[in-house]
Amino acid sequence: MKPENSIKKNIKIRSQLILVLLGVTLVPLLIFGLLNIQANKDNLEDYERLQQTNLAARLKVEIDNFMERNFGLAQALSFNITAQIEASSGNRTVYELSTEKLLHDFLQRSPNFHFASVQASNAAKRITLSEGKFNFDIENELQKYYDDGKVKISSGGTYMSPVVRSQSLGKEVVLYTTPIFSKGSPVGLLSTVINLDYINRLIMETAGDNYEICVIDSLGKLISQANMEYVRNEEDLKNNDLLTDYLRPDSPAERPRFSINQVYDVRIAGKSEEYLGTFTPVEDLEWALVVQLNSQIAFKPVQMMINRSIIMLIFAAMIAILTGLFFANTISKPLSMLTKATNVIAEGKFDQPIGIHSRNEIGILADRFNSMSGEIQKFIVNLKDAARKNKDLFISSIRMISAAVDEKDPYTRGHSEKVREFSVEIGRIMGLSPEQIEKIAISAILHDVGKIGIQDSVLNKAGTLTPDEFEIMKQHPEKGAYIISPINELSDIIPGILYHHEKWDGTGYPKGLKSEAIPLTARIIAVADTFDAMTSDRPYQKSMEVDYVFKLLFDWAGKRYDADVVASLFQAYEAGRIKLSKTRSSVQS
Repeated sequence: MKPENSIKKNIKIRSQLILVLLGVTLVPLLIFGLLNIQANKDNLEDYERLQQTNLAARLKVEIDNFMERNFGLAQALSFNITAQIEASSGNRTVYELSTEKLLHDFLQRSPNFHFASVQASNAAKRITLSEGKFNFDIENELQKYYDDGKVKISSGGTYMSPVVRSQSLGKEVVLYTTPIFSKGSPVGLLSTVINLDYINRLIMETAGDNYEICVIDSLGKLISQANMEYVRNEEDLKNNDLLTDYLRPDSPAERPRFSINQVYDVRIAGKSEEYLGTFTPVEDLEWALVVQLNSQIAFKPVQMMINRSIIMLIFAAMIAILTGLFFANTISKPLSMLTKATNVIAEGKFDQPIGIHSRNEIGILADRFNSMSGEIQKFIVNLKDAARKNKDLFISSIRMISAAVDEKDPYTRGHSEKVREFSVEIGRIMGLSPEQIEKIAISAILHDVGKIGIQDSVLNKAGTLTPDEFEIMKQHPEKGAYIISPINELSDIIPGILYHHEKWDGTGYPKGLKSEAIPLTARIIAVADTFDAMTSDRPYQKSMEVDYVFKLLFDWAGKRYDADVVASLFQAYEAGRIKLSKTRSSVQS
């Protein structure tokens, strides 16, 4: 039998044995686990729906009872006032004194009330009393609803305002207005302010640590919430898909009038999270109640079951694999060693010989592999050495070209090398890859190569350039790009050369590019170029102090230069990664 056929047969035996054991062990476990998990999830979801429905129903009854109880107290007070009116026989002084005493006693024994006001139809004076810190005079919103209540109960009935956050109490309250009758005819109105703090305590106690509960009114205003700190206003409530229909202002008549229980999404801080929740309307008050639970909490037992199933599957797979390896080891061990060795060779590790010492076909094949690996290792070493020399020659050539450019202008001698150093440090601070930093380094060295084509009279002029001379100087980026363009290997660095005089606001040259349309390499070189120019002597200026240079650069950030690049240069300097020559003169204009 040929060695090749033997290898294929051994591999086939081991693979088939392991696959069969894995299939027999894992497939039944996987099917059973999935079915069991789904059944438990369905049961858990049904149970949670029932729990939430009962919880919401109980809260609804509690809220209804609380409000009805307080409405009843207010109406009982109005009946007592009616009795006082009829007993006073028209004596206004008696009526006012007795009514004021009724209001005072009512507020003293009714902790949920903070304000009571009686306005008789035939009296110009309104009798009002407040309890505690409540000050009706600063409650602008309540005063508006007070006026609304007078109008709305003129035709009979009672009036409850929307929920208002009291400015003097810092708590949610409602204004409740009921008419005062005498001999079957309305003779005035009673207005009271009811504190809803009981509802807030009820919601907090019911929610515990896991449930999220909120109560909202017909305007979508938050009355109370527990464990829903991310809800601050009506806009946040609109991120809850369960409340979408209820919060539609265009069709309040179509709002749901029955409980809804479903799985839905809630957007929190821009991220969508799945919830299981129950919506219950509180019809008599035109409020709505939401009880919800994050699906991760609701289905935590299911997740724990999934985790246990995964562990069991992994354990079963390990047993199947170990069993397969044990039974196949005697016929596949040499093949396994050869496979591992060839994988090592495939990874480029040619210095590790195959340790098979036998006289059969596999042993002969191992010897041939070892011999071949040795030859390849020698070839790779020689190839790496040649590549290193070529790269060193390439970099030296680039530096030679850069030095030739700098030699044309004695004031910029070493400028290209400094721009390269600054640009590389900026790139490192910005977290760029080594490949990107290498391209930036080459671009920075050659960024002024186009000055080879600029006349010395313009390049070395000691004073300010004339407009015509400046137009000539502005040609050097395009000249540099043209010089480099025939070299295909340097095509990636052309943008850094061509656009390093572009400005963030689009006022640069040669193309007038703007903001991020300017390649990042060019933005980095532009800042490094300016920093070196301002901290070194030039024909037209003396070097400036570093602090003053950074002040100017930060002033120009977002106008001339990329603000992130300027910040990265400053960070590199502060970290001591950028060194300036001590021989440079310094002057601050």
